[in-house]
Amino acid sequence: FNSWHTVNLGLIIIGLIPFILSFFMSFGNKTKKEKISVKNKIFSADFIIMVIMMGCYFIAEHGVLNWLVMYITTGLNLTSNVANTYTSIFFGLITIGRLVLGVFVDKIGVLKSLRYFSIIAAVMFFIGVIGGEKTLILLSLSGFMFSIIYPTLVMLISRLWDINIATSMSGIIISIASLADIAFNALFGNIADILGYKNAFIIMPVFMIIYSLIMFIFSKKKHWN
Repeated sequence: FNSWHTVNLGLIIIGLIPFILSFFMSFGNKTKKEKISVKNKIFSADFIIMVIMMGCYFIAEHGVLNWLVMYITTGLNLTSNVANTYTSIFFGLITIGRLVLGVFVDKIGVLKSLRYFSIIAAVMFFIGVIGGEKTLILLSLSGFMFSIIYPTLVMLISRLWDINIATSMSGIIISIASLADIAFNALFGNIADILGYKNAFIIMPVFMIIYSLIMFIFSKKKHWN
């Protein structure tokens, strides 16, 4: 293994620990009648949907963190200074967005916020990548739309499950999604070697589009509202 393969393998093992432990733990009230076992909720339809959405979103956002500099320098043949600037804009806007958009989420609601921001972020991200150097700024500006998605997805989990197990379900969903993200990053280097960074990086907005479509479809479900 190369060193980065070893690191990814270590991260996968660490991520597996809380997931495996969840099968041997029960969470909830102390009385037998009220005790709710998290493992009985795992692999329900809502659980699988949330894992897929989180996994796709993690791959998209973390793909920018992990691979945008290589995409810009190797795929688009621009300087490292340019790459660092665009990356800084993206994550700077994520930070700003999380500071200022909370009021907006409170006003229009969790699901509407996720629908609007997810779709806009996916479109901006896709155009920003497809257009290459000419539309790269759009990719960076999409960070503002990305900003509220993750924390709002965590809020959504608390609406889908009973308060006694929502925190546990959130932890398990995020752990599995993170494992998928780590596994993808372990493979992406090989994909880039075959396709080149310019073509391979298109995978990131594709995952964002998949996430957005799933979010749009399933957020219409009655019990999600």
